[in-house]
Amino acid sequence: MNPSDAVRAMRILRAKAALGYHWGTFRLTDEGVDQPVHDLAEALSSAGIAAQRFTAMRPGQVWPSRQAASGNA
Repeated sequence: MNPSDAVRAMRILRAKAALGYHWGTFRLTDEGVDQPVHDLAEALSSAGIAAQRFTAMRPGQVWPSRQAASGNA
């Protein structure tokens, strides 16, 4: 799923937040390694969605759930 499709899916699902992952893990195209992040920012801006609502996770980055962060896991 490319960044534009991911933002479209976020809107269809009415998600409050989204995470993108597995980008930058393998070089599959000739684009720069950070190009997906730039494309995501552009897609979010075009859709009128705040950038903070969609995190592009870096390889190895950990995202704690709210339950885990509050000690209720």
